[in-house]
Amino acid sequence: MEETGLKRLSRWGGGLGILAVALGTVLYSAHSVFDWKVRTALGVGIVLLILYAIFHFRDLQKGWMLRSTQYGVNTLVTVIVFAAILGLLNYLGARHHKRVDLTTNKLFSLSEQTAKFLKDLHTDFELVYFDQKESSDTRDLIHEYLERSSHLKYRFVDAEKNLEEAKQFGVTSIPTIVVVAAQNSGQKQLVNSATEEDLTNALVKLTRQKQKAIYFTEGHGEASLAGTGASGFSRAKQGLENQGYEVKTLNLVQSKTVPDDCSVLVIAGPHYAFLQPEVNAVESYVNLGGKLFLLVDPEISSGFEADYAKWKIQVDDDAAVDASGIGQILGLGPAAPIVVDYENQPIVKDFGHTMTIFPLARSVRVADTKSDFSASSLLKTSANSWGEIDLKERPLRYDKGKDIEGPLSLAVVSSCPVTPPAGQVPRSKESRVEVIGNSRFAANQFFPLQRNGDLFLNSVSWLAEDEDLVSIRPKQAESRQVELSASTARLLSWFMIIVMPAIALLSGATVWARRRRR
Repeated sequence: MEETGLKRLSRWGGGLGILAVALGTVLYSAHSVFDWKVRTALGVGIVLLILYAIFHFRDLQKGWMLRSTQYGVNTLVTVIVFAAILGLLNYLGARHHKRVDLTTNKLFSLSEQTAKFLKDLHTDFELVYFDQKESSDTRDLIHEYLERSSHLKYRFVDAEKNLEEAKQFGVTSIPTIVVVAAQNSGQKQLVNSATEEDLTNALVKLTRQKQKAIYFTEGHGEASLAGTGASGFSRAKQGLENQGYEVKTLNLVQSKTVPDDCSVLVIAGPHYAFLQPEVNAVESYVNLGGKLFLLVDPEISSGFEADYAKWKIQVDDDAAVDASGIGQILGLGPAAPIVVDYENQPIVKDFGHTMTIFPLARSVRVADTKSDFSASSLLKTSANSWGEIDLKERPLRYDKGKDIEGPLSLAVVSSCPVTPPAGQVPRSKESRVEVIGNSRFAANQFFPLQRNGDLFLNSVSWLAEDEDLVSIRPKQAESRQVELSASTARLLSWFMIIVMPAIALLSGATVWARRRRR
């Protein structure tokens, strides 16, 4: 009688043992801590299962001989082996992480510019991510950086639970990524939007030895850096500041010379010609290794006409007209050529299959003159374009022998090694000049369109010898919608609602009829 009672109790103990083991497993997986609760649950469960096996050994032996048990064990072993294989693959995947981006625009991959910068990075940085909860998108972006450079470390900080640490880092809003130089220099950059552009530029700023100054001339009707209207350059100014440059203005009549800290001198769309003393100051600046960025519109005399030939650049007195009809896509006329053809030059090397728009531009090409400068074109209009000489002609048409045949070059870069006169100290080892026959492409109205902003910012970076500091446009997912006409949509609806159910019913009726004949 006593043995029967123990057996009955052991049956209950077996069930309780399974529950105890399951409870211990759940507690450990939830908290990842092997504390006394987990140990107790697992210990009690294992003891109860052992007692059950002792008291029911013969029953277990008989059950093992059943065919259904054999099948069940085989199934269990198969499941365990399959789970083990999955676990091994997961372990290998965690140790050897590899992602494949199958999107057309590579939405989840770093750009070539960022990859190159990280490859050449030799300074240690820590990325500290402050937020209430770690965003998976932000974490994935940061891990893309970590995989490409061993000089980057990362940690997440709950901003609400660590208010004092957030205050020490100067975090005033979340989410914020703080990029900290690891050499205890106190240098840091705060990134409030988790984008590749902002994160890469923050790293680039911290790797610079000093902040470079970009000067914009004024006093000749140039575009205003403070102007927020369509023709202003406030967006261009903001873009340069986002890349770590200091933007200043310069009146050459007052200063008489270009300041020593000028990394790039920008002349953006002057309406009046520079005076000869100003021209002389700019000439001297370029000859000693200065960097000049000149944006000159049609029908405007800049005052540098005599210098173009020295720089191996020819600025034509025309207006670019594009009759290809591409401009109609953006609601622009033929006097706003859209460029899709780029040369193999660092400024535009990644512009393939994208557009830049130049409202009211003039052609700028490489001059066939003897010069110490070497020049090359940046971009060209379509073959259906020409340079209109008579700007008052209506309607616009190509006059062979009078107008300039397309495709037209609209931008030229030129450079020359510096050999300064005796007693003069060069600003750098190489002079660089870039001339674009249009200034409106970089104005607020057109700066955000397609690659216009990138062209302006990349040009300044190239002139400043900061080829690694590039403008990276946010990647946009392509629309994959299927456009159907009304008649096609109706036919598709009828096919889904009537034809497909009818086929299923007919198939079922055919099978039923065949089986009935048997």
